[in-house]
Amino acid sequence: MPRKKELLERKLKTFFVGRESELSLFQGMLECTADFSLLFIWGMGGIGKSTLLKEFKRICVDRGTPVALIDGALSKSVGEILRSISEQLKSGVPSINCRNFAAELQRYLQIHTKLHQESGASEIIFKLLAKGLAVGSEVIPYGHLAFNLIGEQNIEIILNTLYRLFTKPEVDFYLNPERSMTEALIEDLNEYGARDNIVIMFDMYEAMENYDNWVREDLFPNLEEKIIIIIAGRNPPLREMVSMVTPYENCRITPFYL
Repeated sequence: MPRKKELLERKLKTFFVGRESELSLFQGMLECTADFSLLFIWGMGGIGKSTLLKEFKRICVDRGTPVALIDGALSKSVGEILRSISEQLKSGVPSINCRNFAAELQRYLQIHTKLHQESGASEIIFKLLAKGLAVGSEVIPYGHLAFNLIGEQNIEIILNTLYRLFTKPEVDFYLNPERSMTEALIEDLNEYGARDNIVIMFDMYEAMENYDNWVREDLFPNLEEKIIIIIAGRNPPLREMVSMVTPYENCRITPFYL
């Protein structure tokens, strides 16, 4: 007997009508008949962008296409976004084991655990560090606020402990793990994306303003052609995104109307 979740999914599939052009556009991307691999959908709140992305996700699941959907409103750091993508792809069908990213994450956690044990700093400080809000304040948006909250003395203790316990490359990695973790996940994605589609979607992109440069400069340009990026938000794309992707015919920008 089907569970209620399955019955609800069937109902939602039946009720989703009226967006044939958007669905056809997405199907073309999956079937490699479209000449672009980034779709930007924008429009005012409450008109169905999130619902459309959920329908895109359902199509991917039905086709057996690996998919990850990131909620921009809940994403607090690049590391958190990377981890969510990795976990969603690993739990999907087919499952993608992002082993390079997992190794970098484990490397970070090992340094973090040892530093926590040796420095004697409070749990509160390490919760802030775990969220990427301190120490690497020049790299992390708003990190300087956490730097001020934690205090110069605590930061000095942590830095001294870091350099006593670890090599400079390890310290550099710990203070700015996003670059290495991004490169590792891209390697995992491209290994699969060289053969078949992967779809990564960002919803409520207006809440990801601090990570727009990361998406444009670090993530999208380094992905294999078959890896599809879908972005949905209330605001039209920044001029920098349009100028970066349109010369290569990689982007389709679609205003979303009722």
